[in-house]
Amino acid sequence: MTLALVLSGCSTDQEASPDERKSAQRAQAALDASRESRQQALDAELKLIRRCMVGKGFTVFPEEGGASAPEPERSFGSPTMETAKKIGYGLDPRRTENEEGTQTSSDAFDQLPSSKKAAHTLAMYGPDDEQVTYEFGKGKVSIGKSGCMADVRKQLYGDLKTYLRLHWTVTNTVNSDTGNGIAKNPGVKKATKKWSACMADAGRSGIKSPDDAAKKASTGYDGLAPTDEPALDKAQDREIAIAVDDAKCAQDSQLNQSLTKARAEAAAKVLAEHESEIIAWRDLMSKASGNAQRLLQKTS
Repeated sequence: MTLALVLSGCSTDQEASPDERKSAQRAQAALDASRESRQQALDAELKLIRRCMVGKGFTVFPEEGGASAPEPERSFGSPTMETAKKIGYGLDPRRTENEEGTQTSSDAFDQLPSSKKAAHTLAMYGPDDEQVTYEFGKGKVSIGKSGCMADVRKQLYGDLKTYLRLHWTVTNTVNSDTGNGIAKNPGVKKATKKWSACMADAGRSGIKSPDDAAKKASTGYDGLAPTDEPALDKAQDREIAIAVDDAKCAQDSQLNQSLTKARAEAAAKVLAEHESEIIAWRDLMSKASGNAQRLLQKTS
């Protein structure tokens, strides 16, 4: 989870108080400090889960990470003019394939009988009716409380409900609350309205935000065959044209500057609000990293 926090000296009604700013800085420092130990814990988690599954007699596994490629990430707000002219929003599927390489899935797991796949899932995640659940007001999230994954997580993180609550807060709540704060920011609303009017003047009416513009651009690739180069070229030209208009309107409306300022203000408030949970997450990841080293040495 990455959240770029910029605590500048801007003065608006939405700006965090001095105490909130200090709290936010402590929370951001805790997030930064947790990243390395979190990665160490994740690396160990994968190895230990695999060893657990082998110990239960499973020797054939699905491709880790799934068969589908992740969606390309876009930058915050509108693209720069340089990026827009070069790659648009980076949506061309050929670009993703070139960067990640062609994925060849091992068919061994796919070719297993359904009963073997079901047994693998049960050993990995436990029964569907055995779940640890965290309710966060707007919904709930659950993970298995038995099976190899749960057994390994208990050894690394301890109480699964505490792990689930802190993980959800750090990776979801902080980001979603920050996004809500940005969306409500008066400066962002004003700049976005000006941006949308500029896009309409460019012949792209009905587009309300850069995300809408990117979605509009992505539709050009719908249903195209990977081998249909002329059609893909045409879709890419359309994507770049939309992105260039987006970038120009962002410059005229100062949209990206408004978004950056609003993000700093919203992040400061949200990080301050969740400081204790973020610090608890850092401490949990530090402990998990130590547990990971001990467990890997024990089982090596």
